[in-house]
Amino acid sequence: MFLSKIKNFIKTNILEKYLYFKYYYVFNMSIDKTTRISSKALLDTTNPLGVHIGAYTIITANVTILTHDFVKQVHKNTYIGSNCFVGMNSVILAGITVGDNVIIAAGSIVTKNIPSNCVVAGNPAKIIRHDITTKKYGVLN
Repeated sequence: MFLSKIKNFIKTNILEKYLYFKYYYVFNMSIDKTTRISSKALLDTTNPLGVHIGAYTIITANVTILTHDFVKQVHKNTYIGSNCFVGMNSVILAGITVGDNVIIAAGSIVTKNIPSNCVVAGNPAKIIRHDITTKKYGVLN
């Protein structure tokens, strides 16, 4: 009984977060309905149309996804592919494209485009493993 209440609470919070970004606050962010976003993640609301996140991707706590560069006064599109995992406290800068099946380690600062099927880590983020495959939500095969 208690476990089912917890599961329902989690499902409700995931749905609320999705609706919050998709419809209520920052209209028309391109976020797949299967994407999971932590309630503590920060998606840039300066240019909400620039956020694009693919299917079965998970964005964990304290992740920041930017779509603008204040110093250069430009708005850019930031893309995150499908079946990706973005680790806690990571930052993805404006205009970056992250491919499909990518794992971004916790605390990484992504400053350059990331090709599909790899693991990145560090500041700035560098590829530490190539040719990986992931299941839903960036779980390694």
